Amino acid sequence: MTEPSPTPATRRRFNAAERVALYLAADGNCQRCGTPLEPGWHGDHVEPYSAGGPTDVINGQALCPQCNLEKGSHQPMQLRQWQRRAVDAFYAANSENFLVSATPGAGKTKFSLYLAQELMRQGVVERVVVVAPSDNLRIQWADEAAAAGLKLFPVAPGDSDGYSKTGYSGCVVTYQQLLGTGGSLLRYALRRRTFVILDEVHHAGDNKSWGDALRQAVEPAVHRLCLTGTPWRRDATSPIPFVRYDENGTVIVDYAYEYGTAVADGVCRRIEFHAYDGEARWTDPSRMRRSGNDENGKSDVSVEFTAKLGANMPDEDVSAALRAEVRMDAVHPGPGRRDAYRSPRGRARRRRPGSRRTAVARGGVRGIARTDHRNSAARRGV
Repeated sequence: MTEPSPTPATRRRFNAAERVALYLAADGNCQRCGTPLEPGWHGDHVEPYSAGGPTDVINGQALCPQCNLEKGSHQPMQLRQWQRRAVDAFYAANSENFLVSATPGAGKTKFSLYLAQELMRQGVVERVVVVAPSDNLRIQWADEAAAAGLKLFPVAPGDSDGYSKTGYSGCVVTYQQLLGTGGSLLRYALRRRTFVILDEVHHAGDNKSWGDALRQAVEPAVHRLCLTGTPWRRDATSPIPFVRYDENGTVIVDYAYEYGTAVADGVCRRIEFHAYDGEARWTDPSRMRRSGNDENGKSDVSVEFTAKLGANMPDEDVSAALRAEVRMDAVHPGPGRRDAYRSPRGRARRRRPGSRRTAVARGGVRGIARTDHRNSAARRGV
């Protein structure tokens, strides 16, 4: 009696008919790197056979031997609930451009790489390109993609061969690299069906040249996925490319995942601000009092305020602290300002040795104070 043929759940190798189907679905090219398939190409399980993946065309893809060996038995990425909803929204939109606004730390990178792999597996695209705002993020994207089983080449500045490097499924570049020759090289690489991920796309609205270069370089892409956490930049002279605006000039987001929802879902932690012990002092040059005698027989000094850190301050004191900060910024703007500021009379109020400015907050209002650490240490008995 002839034994029954093994079922897709038990046999490991794709049969001849299934291999033909996989080859035709891939259009004769490796579904990871896009190189033409040669005799001996591999029929690969998207969900690894060792993990229970069936030997069925719906779980198969055609790969060159190198890509299959590099892929190994990577498990498909497990998505969070919001990421699955975003994937569903992308397919439902069926649009060339799709904008996702998600709070930092929510998992935009993982969501994007999953979607890229899905589109490649379905044969919708052949390559993936990521445009990032900095060199560090360019390397980080390439590393994360490699960990997910997707080979993206991080193109260094001046490298003209990296945009279409053989053996890779795509590349990662920065917005800055698209100015000049880099933009033309990337546009040429997009002659094959490509999925483009624009990370922190609001940076393309920093200036008109960046936006114009990006628009020219990635215009041929099949799909463009725009990612951001701050999509509201509005500038009539340099709008963000590939995003839509309503009649009020506000960016239209296709899928949003906000910080409050991420905290409620346990995806992000709640931010907490802790008040520390100590005493803060500051002066208000606009409020003067008479004190002692100087060489002319009279002397005025600024009124000094004192408050415990973490304690509520009277409204009058908060206003005084804010005015002191504004005056200090006006005289010494920026983080490099000196340790002294001048009163309207031109006198300099300098800090005593061993003291530093400390932020005093109440109801979101910030002022600048000085904390004498020697006195604070003495009070604690240190």
